[in-house]
Amino acid sequence: MPSLLVVGMPGAGKTTLVQELVNRDVSAFDADDLPGIWRSVDGPHAAGVDLDGQRYAWNIPVMQTFLAEREGSDLVVAGVAQNFFEAVPLFSRAAYLNVSERTMRHRLASTDRTNPLGSTQEQVEALCRLRPAFYEIVGNLALQPIDAELDVGKIADVIIPLSS
Repeated sequence: MPSLLVVGMPGAGKTTLVQELVNRDVSAFDADDLPGIWRSVDGPHAAGVDLDGQRYAWNIPVMQTFLAEREGSDLVVAGVAQNFFEAVPLFSRAAYLNVSERTMRHRLASTDRTNPLGSTQEQVEALCRLRPAFYEIVGNLALQPIDAELDVGKIADVIIPLSS
């Protein structure tokens, strides 16, 4: 059955999208909330942005188990990690939320955010420096772009047909 991975830079609207999809009775999950999904990575070559002095990546076997336990169900998983590209083959489809730097900065500055990544100016600047690499990767993977500047309802209208 179809499964859809939606990735996007912090501030692209992934968490808001998941909330909208759940409100529409779509089986949608924020990758940040999957138990055991995060693993710490070390070393000078570890890409990503420090959060509490650590850098994190997805634990791919945890993602595999999560999907296997839900095999046969249409679902959407939204999130991003420095190794998100390793998870793309686990899904039937993958798309990305395309957000401008200006909008990303605005959303990261919002006091309504629950995700701590992007809460400091240092993190915001690091995320902005990572944007070109992120967009190069999603381009190389030929992921479907979705305009994250749209209202979340319109984004959900695009996502729902992709997830079933």
